[in-house]
Amino acid sequence: MEEIAYEAASGKLDRVLAKLLEKAFASEKRTVVHSPISERLSALDDYLWTYHPAAFLPHAASPEEDAALQPIWLTDKIENPNQATLLVLLDTQDTAPFVNMFERVFFLFPYEEAEGVRKTLADRDPLPLYWRQSPEGEWIKAP
Repeated sequence: MEEIAYEAASGKLDRVLAKLLEKAFASEKRTVVHSPISERLSALDDYLWTYHPAAFLPHAASPEEDAALQPIWLTDKIENPNQATLLVLLDTQDTAPFVNMFERVFFLFPYEEAEGVRKTLADRDPLPLYWRQSPEGEWIKAP
């Protein structure tokens, strides 16, 4: 399993997530996006339908949807109902058994939360690859 951390510049977290999901969808990789905060998932659900008029990211979060058919599944549960190979964690937490269900795990968080996330990630072995976004949007590999 590969782990990658992305520290998004202030105010760019949703945009970074959308780009990451676009790449995953284009490469036909199924993705689970996890956050324990249901309000965040609801806002993200709305955002992914409207963030760009020419983009289309099929996804679902509702229990009424057939999760197994969804290329992108938004959830606050410890689950992988769409047999995803990618996991995006929007909030770091103790997910050790959960992350092992995936080939690649992305820790995605805003600059404002970087200090706490870096402390949490410091306990991971091996350390995740860490990328920081500049205010201009450029990605810089962090030590």
